[in-house]
Amino acid sequence: EFAPWMRRDAKERMETTAGE
Repeated sequence: EFAPWMRRDAKERMETTAGE
């Protein structure tokens, strides 16, 4: 499992990647 901050960072990265 990933740490809470890692999960949040991963979610932001996924959204950013989807945006581009």
